[in-house]
Amino acid sequence: MKKLLFFVLLSLLGASAFAQSDVIISTVTLCITEGRYADADRYLDSLLKIDPNSIDAMMMKGNVLLNYTIMQTPAMNLITADDESIYSQDIAGLKTPTVLIPREQALKIEKLWKRCVELDSGRLDIREGLCTVYGMADMRKELLGYLPVMARAGKEKGDGFVNVLMQYAQLLSDRGDQEGSYEVYKKIAALYPSVSSVPCQLATAYSSNGDLANAKTYADKSFAMASPDMAACGDALDLYSVLGEYEKALSVMKAASHDSAFIVYPFYDGIYRYAHHDTSWRREILAYVTQFAMAPDSDILYDASKYMLSPEFKDSYNDFAKLLTFSNSDFYTMLITDRAMHDYRDSILPYMAAAEMSILGHNYAKANRIYAGLEKSKLDTVVGNEYKLQYAYSLYSSGEYVKALAKWNELNKVQDPAFFAVTNYFIAQCHLKSGNKNKALIYLHALTESNDESKYGYLAKLELEKLSKK
Repeated sequence: MKKLLFFVLLSLLGASAFAQSDVIISTVTLCITEGRYADADRYLDSLLKIDPNSIDAMMMKGNVLLNYTIMQTPAMNLITADDESIYSQDIAGLKTPTVLIPREQALKIEKLWKRCVELDSGRLDIREGLCTVYGMADMRKELLGYLPVMARAGKEKGDGFVNVLMQYAQLLSDRGDQEGSYEVYKKIAALYPSVSSVPCQLATAYSSNGDLANAKTYADKSFAMASPDMAACGDALDLYSVLGEYEKALSVMKAASHDSAFIVYPFYDGIYRYAHHDTSWRREILAYVTQFAMAPDSDILYDASKYMLSPEFKDSYNDFAKLLTFSNSDFYTMLITDRAMHDYRDSILPYMAAAEMSILGHNYAKANRIYAGLEKSKLDTVVGNEYKLQYAYSLYSSGEYVKALAKWNELNKVQDPAFFAVTNYFIAQCHLKSGNKNKALIYLHALTESNDESKYGYLAKLELEKLSKK
């Protein structure tokens, strides 16, 4: 843990610093990796006593303080939507811990490193370190104020430098400051008005937090620019697809098709036509296939195309189910499930698949509408329980905690150990978010006392730790 954090942070110092100060850096590096912070400080103080303006000594002194602070600061017990997801069994505790550096420590580091750049204004690496500290301390105001300085200092690096700056927005987001993260993206967008990836990254940030209205606003801004980049195309494609704006998604792919590496437009055009019962879909799918001199290895789109063009494809319900197995994008899956919900109204599969894709795309409003429409359907036990699980999670994710609680309670009554942990955890969360701490504690304690080893058992322990500190 110590070495990982140290070397990640030390990489900000740049190769030139290493070349200039082998002895200082190697000596301090050894002290930090061995946890001998006091020894490192004494050594650096001795150098500063001889030369108070030694940039290398001040720079490394800040680095020592930063590493020491990280190791002494308890990790944040943030529980994110990704941690809670019913579609992942990843345990939050296996992630790299997120540390919120105390402001007073960050200000000490800032003083050292700002003095360094006063002595040598060309040290972009130290300026990057400053922004990293601001992000790790959630010093939103300071970070926003320093971004124009960074843009000027990194001018010779061109628009590519914007990717470095956007990392600082993520640092705030990782510490639960979503609004601060949005502000940083917006500031970068103002500094680099011609870089389409910035508003598109902002759109992605909004989308991942379930704010699809703002996500669409910034995706539209990205594609109003002269030259949207490929990364922007990929992000916008998923967003427009989840929103059901398939024509716009298709136009995004057409724009991307000008890139020689992007040859899948005919396939997606064919899928769009197929979903709208336009028989010309075969022509487009064939155009995609004929781009290949020989069959590619493990290409899901090519395999789907060959299946659709084969004699065995009768455009039946069974063919729809088979097409689902080739799913590779929101655009593809949302289109064929939308068609199937229209063509096979009495089948459950299209509705469940479409609702699940909507949840994964954070379009909870659409998912909730689909699930509500299935409320009176006759479902077998397995499908019925899966339906309750997904509907409860979608309601919870959309902030409808009272309705979600009713669904979680229904599932909690099912005599199946597989649902014990997930239902107890979410029932507790619904009570907490509705202001009923005492009821929440009952379910959290029931889960932790059961010694459940699932991720929800772990999340329950985290929640109890947080509540004990309030």
